[in-house]
Amino acid sequence: MKKYETIVIFKSDVTKEHISLVAKKLEKIMKDKPGQFLKKDDWGIKKFAYPVNGYGEGRYVFWYFENEPEVLKEIDKSLRFDESILRYSTLLTVDQLEGTELTNKKTMRTRGGKRVHVDYKEPLTVTKYLTERGKIVPRRVSGVDARTQRRISQAVKRARQFALLSFTDGMYVSNEKSA
Repeated sequence: MKKYETIVIFKSDVTKEHISLVAKKLEKIMKDKPGQFLKKDDWGIKKFAYPVNGYGEGRYVFWYFENEPEVLKEIDKSLRFDESILRYSTLLTVDQLEGTELTNKKTMRTRGGKRVHVDYKEPLTVTKYLTERGKIVPRRVSGVDARTQRRISQAVKRARQFALLSFTDGMYVSNEKSA
């Protein structure tokens, strides 16, 4: 069995009753036969980094569970046609939820031996590896190894997908016309 996390972004005007109804349905699917439901994390309403389907904010809810890959199809089927959901995704996790200490999968080393923590749910730490124009800093500049650079780029892409980071962070756009 593998550990997964499902991220769902609801519209900001959705009632708590509807969210709890969707949560019960998902948790039932996650607990199926060999599976185990680990944790639910509700971030509340957050402002998006860019508009998503015309909305400026949404409610982020995360579910952590352990199950077989066949369950992912059922989760996708239950979330796909719900109109109150803006975005959703189920991803493999790399962290251990039981321990308080970060594992080697979560922290990587730079060439100097310094530890680097990378998680797409923490946009402030991910922005350390972005340029002023929103591009990912190259490995030779950031000083990390190849594996860590892949994790950084994956975290940036996931944070952008869930509107936690802007695609054009800090990019200056002039409204003036040049003559």
